[in-house]
Amino acid sequence: MGSHLVGNICWKTHKSSDETHLFYSEQDGRMITDIITNNLAWFLVSDEFQKMARNLNLENVQFISVDILETSSETMIEGYAALNVIGHQDVIDYSHSIFYETQTQDGRIEREVVKFALVRDRLRGFDFIRPKGNPGALIVSERVKKIFGKRSVTGAGFREIRTY
Repeated sequence: MGSHLVGNICWKTHKSSDETHLFYSEQDGRMITDIITNNLAWFLVSDEFQKMARNLNLENVQFISVDILETSSETMIEGYAALNVIGHQDVIDYSHSIFYETQTQDGRIEREVVKFALVRDRLRGFDFIRPKGNPGALIVSERVKKIFGKRSVTGAGFREIRTY
């Protein structure tokens, strides 16, 4: 079994330049946590999260530094990075998953998974998996889930995933 990580930041480009920043507002009632989701399906992670992940010697993740601006105080929130899980894994067992299909304007069929089921033999021992065709989903191993719990990582929620 694995766990599906579920998660308030907005992405904007300055009109006067090519700079891209992530914006956050305390006045919206949002909190800065160890894991932050946003409108780009990026997982932004704190410095503490990055240290924890590096200590696990994870093979398929990298961290890309990001700028986050708290808009009401115009303060830069430091130490955050986008968590990049390298490669999308073909791990979804659609015969046991719950999903819906939509047809795009160009005729392609896209599947949005509501409840994941995974093919056990395709997990290959990774602790972080981005399922192919579902870039907004992040699946973590039981090992990572337990460490998150022990270290009181904030901003993470989990759903059980069955494997077949």
